[in-house]
Amino acid sequence: MKLLLKNKPVDKSLLTEGSHLPPANNDLLFSLLGKSIAYEEKENINIVVNGQTMQSELVYLRDKARQTIQLRYKGKPSPSFTMKAVFGESAKKMIDKDGHAISIPTSEKTDYINIFHTKANTFMFDCHYKLTDDEKKVINDNFNLLAAAKTKPFLILGGFSGTGKSMKVKELAYLTCPKGELQEGQEPGNYCLISVKPNWHDSTELLGYYSNIGKKYVVTDFIKFLVKAMKHPLVPFYVCMDEMNLAPVEEYFAEYLSILESRKVVDGQVKSAALVPAVIFADENTLKALNLDAETDKEIIEDLQQNGLCLPQNVIVIGTVNMDDTTNSFSRKVIDRAMTFETKIDSIESASYFLLTNDALEYKNIACPERFICDQVRVLDVMKEATPDFELKEGDNDINNEFTAFINEINKAMGNGKNYDTKDTMGVSPFQVSYRVLNEAVLYYRSLKVLYPNACTLDKVFADILMMKVLPRIEGEQDRAKKPLEGLQQFVSKRVGDDENKKEIWTECADKIEYMLKPFGKGGDGFTTFWL
Repeated sequence: MKLLLKNKPVDKSLLTEGSHLPPANNDLLFSLLGKSIAYEEKENINIVVNGQTMQSELVYLRDKARQTIQLRYKGKPSPSFTMKAVFGESAKKMIDKDGHAISIPTSEKTDYINIFHTKANTFMFDCHYKLTDDEKKVINDNFNLLAAAKTKPFLILGGFSGTGKSMKVKELAYLTCPKGELQEGQEPGNYCLISVKPNWHDSTELLGYYSNIGKKYVVTDFIKFLVKAMKHPLVPFYVCMDEMNLAPVEEYFAEYLSILESRKVVDGQVKSAALVPAVIFADENTLKALNLDAETDKEIIEDLQQNGLCLPQNVIVIGTVNMDDTTNSFSRKVIDRAMTFETKIDSIESASYFLLTNDALEYKNIACPERFICDQVRVLDVMKEATPDFELKEGDNDINNEFTAFINEINKAMGNGKNYDTKDTMGVSPFQVSYRVLNEAVLYYRSLKVLYPNACTLDKVFADILMMKVLPRIEGEQDRAKKPLEGLQQFVSKRVGDDENKKEIWTECADKIEYMLKPFGKGGDGFTTFWL
């Protein structure tokens, strides 16, 4: 169980000494600890920061005329050293060379933590901080991908063969792989390549199956990787589904797509229904095949045996696809559940290619890789939290109205029964979007706010959502697809107007719509698709 005890902006005390916990939570905390703490009594605890566990203590003291439980740093290594390293920029602003506090404006206190009680005498510091300039440079090329993965952990990366799609997934793994055991070996330990075969028509190649030969459950690499991710919950784990559409995705990936939509936040963690039932993990041979130790992995084993194998919160699936006569097209069910990107190369420049390739295969050692993990599923849950990195709250009608107006406008542009009419759709555009896209649009906005608050604008969000969620849905012949595309073209033109800044933001959308309309012009074959 993971329980939020406190949300706290970073200050000098948090970086050097510790923090007090809200007195209103005292009784709850005693219940979680399984004992009460007497006045001035100390209790040994563990603090987890960025996956590192350090010894500290709880002290029951009087603070400003009230009795509070204080979380105090002690031991070696001290959490204070780790906190100063994580929040390096804040430490420079708040603490002088002699260790004294420096007064800074509240507006500059952008870093914050969530303090969770996780188990027994263990507390986790969930760190959120503003990226440094160096870190911005490192992740700049992957910015949209990281924000999309934080929004929903299922991405489709399309484009011509050989444009570096699989390499991009591996690059994300190198970017977010922390120092330690996951950096050992030839490839980052948070990366798994799954090569899809044309004959996959069910989920057994991914999820395994019970074999009558040997009377055992056959464990796949995919399952092993999900269990491995459970051992490192603060690290993004990337599954590259290479050539994902060589087989019909909705056939071999049906269980994953359904389970993906079952996710919800429980006790501060994103949980899902079970991909593999709990009964499978009662067999010791299965646990052995998963490299699980009865002692060191006791909690994971108990979780598997009680709940089955659910989708770990930190696992991100990215499918690479080529669209040609050897592959399968995507059903709207798949497109609707994914964040879609395409890779394209306008020209070949050998020097930049070799520099990018070499650079992509280096560990970056970014602090707090957990910032790139999807931590929310529903906007309604986010609105209740009121965290410093997200201003969309209940009662903020302006923002709410902007998002709902965007969805309504693009549906109207594509034809919502009033200005669109074909026989096969009975007057309603088959490409309409609904609540799922609305939810993901707002969560994507939040993801951008967390990663790059200064670069996040509503026009940026809307343009990205149109590219990732709307245009990939549109496919077909002229009587089916031309009017929706023309309507979206008019929508983009109206949105941009004479604003040069907006024109730059919406250029990719405008170009893509123009490309998708070309098959309906002179010399075209009369069939359009999002894919190159």
